[in-house]
Amino acid sequence: MAIQEEKKPRGRPKYIPNDNDLKKVKILAIAGLPRRRIAAVIGIGEHTLSAHYKKEIDTAREEANGAVLSNLFRLASRGDNPVAAIFWCKTQLRWRETDRLELEHSGEIAHKHLTPEIKPLTLDEWQERFAKPQVH
Repeated sequence: MAIQEEKKPRGRPKYIPNDNDLKKVKILAIAGLPRRRIAAVIGIGEHTLSAHYKKEIDTAREEANGAVLSNLFRLASRGDNPVAAIFWCKTQLRWRETDRLELEHSGEIAHKHLTPEIKPLTLDEWQERFAKPQVH
């Protein structure tokens, strides 16, 4: 009688999601890392990452933006944080600061040429300016 050998499992062990990895996935997704890099940090393949954390990756950034926006709104509407209120007005109400200086001018602006008009030299002018005296 032959003894049957136990079959060894093939491939990677089955991944079991956990809270620690979930937090990492959310933070890395908020930071904007691509799925392939998030998967590398967690130590799993992209397919496994998507299978277990697709919703978190797709919504983490929006949830974070919502939490920050909610906090900003609270600070701005409380009345004791003018910087938050101004920021809210600039981003949501399209307020803007202007640093423009407006000048009025009447009349015409003359353009002066800084370089004189260049005319080609005649052969006589060239010889007169640049020819070396011949030494005998």
